[in-house]
Amino acid sequence: MIWRQDLEGLTVYIENLIRKTSAMGAVVPGLYRALRICSVALKGGGVGGKVYLTRKERLDIYWAVKSESFSI
Repeated sequence: MIWRQDLEGLTVYIENLIRKTSAMGAVVPGLYRALRICSVALKGGGVGGKVYLTRKERLDIYWAVKSESFSI
C-alpha cells in the first residue's frame, strides 16, 4: 500500500529521471516500466487515497529509481 500523493510525487520524479537520462542519450527500460506501473496504479484509483502495489511492482520501481538516481 502506498499513499496516492506519494505515488504521484514518485511519478513526477521518475518522469524527471527519464528526461535527464534521455538528454544524456540513454534509454532505461526499467524507468519506463516503473513509470507504467505508477501510471496504471494511479488510473486504477484507490480506496481512501491508498494505492495497492504488489511486492514485485514495488521492487521494480525501487531498483529502477535507485540505479538511475546514482548514475546521473
